[in-house]
Amino acid sequence: MANLEIELPDISKRTLYITDVIDNVTTREFTEKLNEIDFEDYYMTKSNISKISSLGIDVDNIQTPPIKVFLNSPGGYIYDALAIYDMVHKRNDIICMCSGKVMSAATFILLGFDEGLRFATENTTFMIHQPSSMTFGRLKDMEEDVEETKRLHKIITNIYLKNSKIPKDVLDKIYKEKKDYYFTAKEALKWGMIKKII
Repeated sequence: MANLEIELPDISKRTLYITDVIDNVTTREFTEKLNEIDFEDYYMTKSNISKISSLGIDVDNIQTPPIKVFLNSPGGYIYDALAIYDMVHKRNDIICMCSGKVMSAATFILLGFDEGLRFATENTTFMIHQPSSMTFGRLKDMEEDVEETKRLHKIITNIYLKNSKIPKDVLDKIYKEKKDYYFTAKEALKWGMIKKII
């Protein structure tokens, strides 16, 4: 049998970082890198299929190495965070490792990852709060901005309730009584925000 050269994914390129304020730059960079990985996976698999099949290996059972995302962010802009949330949500090939701080918008990005693939280091600090409104200008503009903030607040609340075990009454209490609610990795584990502390 001829010597077959099977192309393998470059593991070093399968690690992404969200370690700054979440804004349009962060989102663009994350999107570009994730798309690049998906592109390489697709064409690498396609080019290897005939080679792998000739070895009698079931192509359907071949899995590429997982993608790893390191999350250490103070949060940022809601729209950008929701864009990242939507990109990772419902994928089961991305591991999220929290370290340092996961605050504000970063917390619901975390909840976009598969429940069994969310981890944190022991001293990670988490923080959640109500979304902020940047209301200013004419009265009509401010009224519309408040309505949009309410809409976003509802989306974020649903993300917390759907993808974690934070009770609604606890979440409501945090929103009502706390400006910023800080909690530990142990609390995040109890609330189902992470699967394991490592």
